[in-house]
Amino acid sequence: MEPERQRTYAVVWSSDGAQRAGRLEPFADRLELHGRERTVAVPYAELTEATIDRRPSGRVRGLPVLALAWRGRPTLRIACLEGAGFLHELAARVEAGLLSVGYPGSGA
Repeated sequence: MEPERQRTYAVVWSSDGAQRAGRLEPFADRLELHGRERTVAVPYAELTEATIDRRPSGRVRGLPVLALAWRGRPTLRIACLEGAGFLHELAARVEAGLLSVGYPGSGA
């Protein structure tokens, strides 16, 4: 019997002004963003805040984002290409990850 596959999400993200497209894989201790040129690991332990941002100025490609603030880096803005419902599902996964590393409240 094969192990159950981890859910992945089609996303677009921005953290340094450049936008990248690819997939997001949530793990128990981190998120991983996989794009054509690079992979970004986001450990939950390094996050300081997680919120859904629907403001026009905060969007990526016109889509609402999950905004992740982390220590010493620009805010990472992740838009889910699979619909708004999936953004909420992703936010819940991040919140569970934050709680698992002892973060008292995520705001997601």
